[in-house]
Amino acid sequence: MADASTSSTEKEECVKSQYLKNLTQILYSEEDIAAACKRLGAQISLDYKDKDLVVVGLLRGAFMFQADLVRYITVPHEIDFMMLGSYSGTQSHNVKISCDMRIDPYKKHILIVEDLIDTGATLAWLQQHLKTKQSISVRLCTLLDKQTNKRVKDIKVDYVGFECPDYWIVGYGMDYNQHYRSLPCIGVLDPKIYQNEKISIDIKKTEDESKDDK
Repeated sequence: MADASTSSTEKEECVKSQYLKNLTQILYSEEDIAAACKRLGAQISLDYKDKDLVVVGLLRGAFMFQADLVRYITVPHEIDFMMLGSYSGTQSHNVKISCDMRIDPYKKHILIVEDLIDTGATLAWLQQHLKTKQSISVRLCTLLDKQTNKRVKDIKVDYVGFECPDYWIVGYGMDYNQHYRSLPCIGVLDPKIYQNEKISIDIKKTEDESKDDK
């Protein structure tokens, strides 16, 4: 049994080591994140005393943040999840709910938990959507508030872990092609990782077009 356990641990560390090699820098360590969760949990607990609170995590990116955050929320609360998809039309930003809340938000205080805010368009839509369900309040908690000129909606973020630079960020629930989510820290993905993939896709597309021409 000891050998099997050691083998499993070694495999896990090997995967993390491979992921870490693809980061240009670590922005927030495991300890930094834990301190932010503790700080946010304490503030949320004060603000929601004697209120009917539902903490709604947005899948998949926020699953680690939500799990750690609620450990520091000391007032009674329910936990739920949503999964959203978005696409841009010719004149508007459209959102599709692929996994909805199981708990009825009617007459409850909703706290949306997100891993990272970038453009803000999807979260702005979600806040308005939940207000139409006659929630008493809809607030937003994010671990990372990206400082970017891509922000298209001026939304109020009530609880922020960190204001982060405009990089491609992975780790602690955040991914690139569904990888890197399990990293306990948050780092900047080496541009070569996604640039090389784009080059390979472009090459394949060119080859396919060439075959079609023949």
